[in-house]
Amino acid sequence: MTVLDIERKLQESIDKGATCTSFSSQVPRNAKLTVYAATYVSDPALTAPSSFDDVTRGNITLWGCNDEAPRVINWTELSSKDWEAITPILQSTNNWILITLSGSARSETTSYLRDPLKP
Repeated sequence: MTVLDIERKLQESIDKGATCTSFSSQVPRNAKLTVYAATYVSDPALTAPSSFDDVTRGNITLWGCNDEAPRVINWTELSSKDWEAITPILQSTNNWILITLSGSARSETTSYLRDPLKP
């Protein structure tokens, strides 16, 4: 199975969900301008905004390179496995912005980020 097939199947499974929502391209683009981001983290490659140089999901680079450039992270669309994969980057850098949908939290939501004010 090719990477494109995997991405297509992921997008199809997301689209079937009753709570399937996605940001319009304006939200990630405006977040990109806020932190001068080059990397977008989330979404299958089929729906990732084309205005980013790099697109990743967890440890997978969909296009571009996965460096520590400023990034916009669509937290809502990531799985728990993806959260765990990117948490070390979030804890060791401060050049990112999280975007998430407001409303009720998913049942699997867990905070992977430590409070910087607590030891």
